Amino acid sequence: MQLNTFSAILDTAISLETALGKRYEAASGAEAEMLYRELAKDGRKRIRYLERIRREMVTEMILEPIRDLTLPDALTGLLSAEAASPPDPAKFETLERAMADFYNKAAEKIGLDEAARALRKMAKGSNRRAERLAALAPG
Repeated sequence: MQLNTFSAILDTAISLETALGKRYEAASGAEAEMLYRELAKDGRKRIRYLERIRREMVTEMILEPIRDLTLPDALTGLLSAEAASPPDPAKFETLERAMADFYNKAAEKIGLDEAARALRKMAKGSNRRAERLAALAPG
C-alpha cells in the first residue's frame, strides 16, 4: 500500500492502532490478560493522539506529497486479518516493532517537524510496548 500524503499516513496509523487494539482486546482472556488490557487501553490513547495531530495539522496535510513510503506486508496483514488465536506475545511484539519501523520511516519522509516529532513519539511508544511483550517470551 503506497502512502503519499500526510493524511494517508495518519489515517493508516489510526487504522493500524485500531486493528492492533482489537487484537489486544480479543486476547484479554489469555495468560497475560493484564498486559493485553493495558495495551488495549494505551492503544485507545494513541488513537486519540493521532486524531488530535490530524485535526491540528489539517492545513499542512495538503502542502507536500510524500514519496516512496509503503506499508510493510506485516502491517498490511494486520489490517486485513482477524485477531490471531491463541494470543502470542512474540507475534504482538513483531507487530509493535513493525509499527515502530513504520512510524520512524514516515517521520523521515514528512517535511513537517511537528508531525515528524509526533510520529517518532509513536515509534518510541511502540518500541516500549514491544519490550513489555518481549518480557513475556519464554526463555
